[in-house]
Amino acid sequence: MSEYCIEAVRYVHEDLKAVRMGQWQAGVLVAAQETPVAQAVERIEARDTVRALLIADGRAETGPRLKVVPDEHGGKTLALDNAPDECLELSDLQRF
Repeated sequence: MSEYCIEAVRYVHEDLKAVRMGQWQAGVLVAAQETPVAQAVERIEARDTVRALLIADGRAETGPRLKVVPDEHGGKTLALDNAPDECLELSDLQRF
């Protein structure tokens, strides 16, 4: 199993269309690139770890894991798998 991080998201209107994702190795994001949501969903369904990458004050740290959820069109999309009191949403990540 591999570990990945998502550092940024792309929305068109309110639909998540792509993420900027790379492998997380030894505390460093490696080879982050634009990735269709379907490929990020595949990584999670393959039991890889996919986390949000939180960037504050020039430092990056891994945040909550992502989970697969149904979208309003009958497909699959992503959401943060955090506790309800954490108030962080996937849409809070950087945009590209």
